[in-house]
Amino acid sequence: MLLEFAVPQPAVVSTRLDNVGEVTNKGLEISLNTVNIASGGFFWRTSFNFATNKNEVVDLGGRASIIFGRVSGAGLSDVQAQIAIEGQPLGTFFGPKFLGYDAAGNEILSTDPGRPERTTGPLKDGRQFLGDPQPDYTFGISNSLNYRSFDLRVFIQGVQGNKILNNTRLEYQRASNVRNGINFFQDALDDVAAGLDPDATVHFSDRFIEDGSFIRLQNVTLGYTFPTSWFPSLRSLRGYISADNLFVITDYKGYDPEVNNVAVFNGVYALGIDYANYPRARTFSFGVNLGF
Repeated sequence: MLLEFAVPQPAVVSTRLDNVGEVTNKGLEISLNTVNIASGGFFWRTSFNFATNKNEVVDLGGRASIIFGRVSGAGLSDVQAQIAIEGQPLGTFFGPKFLGYDAAGNEILSTDPGRPERTTGPLKDGRQFLGDPQPDYTFGISNSLNYRSFDLRVFIQGVQGNKILNNTRLEYQRASNVRNGINFFQDALDDVAAGLDPDATVHFSDRFIEDGSFIRLQNVTLGYTFPTSWFPSLRSLRGYISADNLFVITDYKGYDPEVNNVAVFNGVYALGIDYANYPRARTFSFGVNLGF
């Protein structure tokens, strides 16, 4: 691991990178290609790939932990959501757990003074491990079908078991946005109905850590290869129509679960943080392939 360390002053730089620490990755990759049907001019082929990986921080070069993963938004200055600590995956989400609302309508968090949860966190301040941004496994399935001059290709990809910090929802799920003339999510009204004071502060907590698992129909392409006798001057002519990102099956409340905020803190890039990311477009295209 390349980590930043302070340089004794005076010096021309304040920090330096050092190759210290250790991270392990252990997993399995499987690829399978099959010919399902090959008869009477009809061919159906399938390609399947599956990968799983377990990431673990083994050593941090003498540091107890590294806090990173900057949380963005008004009132969220100097809030980080991720930790590198021995025995946990790199980028593990880390922070307070949401425990409800008190009689005054304020949030109750595991980090509040006097809470018994303050003694259970790894840093003994009430912050807990909240999930791993790295997936348990990923997979892809591609089907290719050919019948005479027609061809059809369908590609599906999936990611399962990863967590995402929905920083966008944290920013806009505030009932106080109404009085400040700022857009807000409808869930903010549910929070008020559950006991939140409309003017109370909404903090980063585990309730904004969501399941990022998804299955996406990534691409569908339908083509037709014209007989060469129709166009004697051409070696081949194929026309096609294609569609990308037709649908996504997910429980994630954001626009797209396949996102990441590239914020850097303590010299470490964030993992699995969604903040105002532009959603992936659904595109349709057509074209021709000419062979001379």
